[in-house]
Amino acid sequence: MNRSEQLNELAVALVKFHAVATNPKKNATNPHLKSKYADLSEVINVSRTPLAECGLSIVQFESFESGFAKVETMLLHVSGQWVSNELSLPCTKLDAQGIGSVLAYARRYSWSAILGLAQEDDDGSATGQRPQTTPDAQKPPYTLEMAQAKTGAWESSPKPIEAKRLLATIRQQHTVESDVETYITDIVNTRNQELSAGE
Repeated sequence: MNRSEQLNELAVALVKFHAVATNPKKNATNPHLKSKYADLSEVINVSRTPLAECGLSIVQFESFESGFAKVETMLLHVSGQWVSNELSLPCTKLDAQGIGSVLAYARRYSWSAILGLAQEDDDGSATGQRPQTTPDAQKPPYTLEMAQAKTGAWESSPKPIEAKRLLATIRQQHTVESDVETYITDIVNTRNQELSAGE
């Protein structure tokens, strides 16, 4: 992470932002696993007005190098104070669609992370009830970094991998957010397609 020398005014503004901001709702569906997630436009739209009201803004810079899509996200305050972070993700499909998909994922993940936003549970919001505590609440999350560490093994697997079974195995020990689920599914499906093409 990079940052300006002082962060005091930005910190105060971010506290105000958290007091008025709402979490993005899951408005899109993963076609492979039928799970819902908040797409990039929803993440941006839900935070744009609260950011402006608090004197904050976000800019993102995209790049691609050596098979990796990179997104630098900067959170800026009107005082000139700022913080930034860079997320780099491997692209398994090196065409415009594949790279664009990874960049959109990285932008969505980074935008939410730098603001501390989570995806809202539509069912819980509709009923006005808190989700009940389940054993999953005691499990540590399976993070994007953990998935990235396994990417090489999945991409070089000599046999097809069933995404649902892989995720079920991970969920025995961890909780899996929909963003990470989508990332794993895309990696596995791409490898399975490569194996099918080579037969």
